[in-house]
Amino acid sequence: MCIRDRVLLDSMGPLSAAADSTADRLRRSLVKNRRGASEARRFDSIDDMIQARRNVSDLSEQAARLICARAAKQSGQQFIWRSDPALNWISSLVMTDEQALDLLRHIEAPTITFTASKDSPWFSAEKIKARKGAISHGRHETLEGHHHFHMDEPEKIADTVQEFILQNDRPSNKRTS
Repeated sequence: MCIRDRVLLDSMGPLSAAADSTADRLRRSLVKNRRGASEARRFDSIDDMIQARRNVSDLSEQAARLICARAAKQSGQQFIWRSDPALNWISSLVMTDEQALDLLRHIEAPTITFTASKDSPWFSAEKIKARKGAISHGRHETLEGHHHFHMDEPEKIADTVQEFILQNDRPSNKRTS
């Protein structure tokens, strides 16, 4: 399979961790798995959901409203989150940092990555620097904001992605009959 262009939003490749964190990660995953999914939190209104979301993040009201409108499911007179339970799972195993860097070094497709200026729980500044160096066909953009920066400046990101794709648009080597 040939990937022509790769666009990564708030990501610099796969999640990874130091090899010496494997046992702790597996232990936390097993404990979380045994507990099962927690009861969905209920809200009296969409506005209550928005406020709760903003209390645990630095989302703008507009971005929080978009997320909550998409994630809300009415249950009687209340609303509950309709999000993927996998978002709260703890993966039992992830790649080591070295394995992730090896994969990134083998990317041949033109790649653009976007990361937020605020620290991410997934990618430290040190990890981002190493990964930028590993993606040889890469362009990197750092945008002001947080994990949901694409919701605050969708036009800017869309324009940058479109420009990137058009710059890297090459005819396929395949001939059609």
